[in-house]
Amino acid sequence: MAMVAPRISVIVPAFNENETIRDCLQSLLDQIDDLKEVIAVDNNSTDGTDEIIEEFVSRSPKFTLLRVTRQGLVPARNAGFAAARGDILARIDADTRVCAGWADAVADFFDKHGAAIAGATGLCSLYDAPFQEGYRRKHREVTATLRDNAGGPTDYGRLFGSNMAVTATAWDKIRDRTSDRDDVFEDLDIALCLREAGFRTALMPGADAQISGRRYLVGPVAHLRYLICDQRTYQVHGMQKERLSAILKMFVVDIPFYASMFLPFRLYDLEQGKFSLSAFNRVRRLKVRAHS
Repeated sequence: MAMVAPRISVIVPAFNENETIRDCLQSLLDQIDDLKEVIAVDNNSTDGTDEIIEEFVSRSPKFTLLRVTRQGLVPARNAGFAAARGDILARIDADTRVCAGWADAVADFFDKHGAAIAGATGLCSLYDAPFQEGYRRKHREVTATLRDNAGGPTDYGRLFGSNMAVTATAWDKIRDRTSDRDDVFEDLDIALCLREAGFRTALMPGADAQISGRRYLVGPVAHLRYLICDQRTYQVHGMQKERLSAILKMFVVDIPFYASMFLPFRLYDLEQGKFSLSAFNRVRRLKVRAHS
C-alpha cells in the first residue's frame, strides 16, 4: 500500500554503530517510497558511523544526518523527534533491520487505529543468533491472530525502542514528562508516560523487524545491570506493583533465559550458520553500545 503522502518519520539514534547501521539504513531505503523521512542521529561517534549515514544522505533526499553532541540515547532521540516532520514518529535502533512491508504495516495500523492508539510496537527476532526460526514462526501466528481480531487492536503495556512508533500529537503531550535518566528503559518510560496521560499502546501486526542478539553476549554483571533498568523504570513512575512484578520476572524468566543461552549464543557461528568451538574462542566484534 504505497501512500501518496507518507506520514512516517523514522528516527535512528546511533553511537559507534559502524558494524550495524549500514544494514539498518538499507532496510529503510528499500521502503523509502512509503516513508516521509529517515533521520539518523549521530551522537559523537568516532568509528565512521556518520560517514556511513552520509552515504545514504547522498543516495536519497529523504535521509538526514543529525549530529547531537550531548551524549546519551535520550538526548539523541529527543533531537530526532524534534526535527521530525511526520505525524507518525517511528524509532528503531541502529542494529534493527526492518522487514519487508514494515512501513506499510506501520502506516496501515495508524490509519486504522491512530484515533484510539497513541503508541505501538512491532515484533522482533534476532538475525545473528540460533533458534530463531521458531520465534519467527510464532510471530507469523501472532500476526495472523492480531489481524483477525474483530475486537480491534491488542493493547500492550510496553514499547520497544528497537521497533516502535508514536503519534506526533501524543509525543507533544508527553515529551516533557519523559525521564532523562540513563539508568531506566527510555522506551518503557515513553509507554508509561503515554498511559499516565490517558493514551493507549498496542501491538502492530506485520510491522516486524530483526535485531542483533549482542545483548546476550555481554558478561553476567553487565547483563544484570541492564535487567535492573526495567524495575527501576517502574520505580521512577511510582508503580510499585509493576516494579515487584518486574523483579519477579527478572529472577524467574530473564536471568534463567540468559543463563540457558550463555553458551549457545557464544558457540553459534553466524557466518557458517552452525555451532562451532571456534566461534566461542573468536573475539565477537559486535559489542553492546552505550545506546543499546
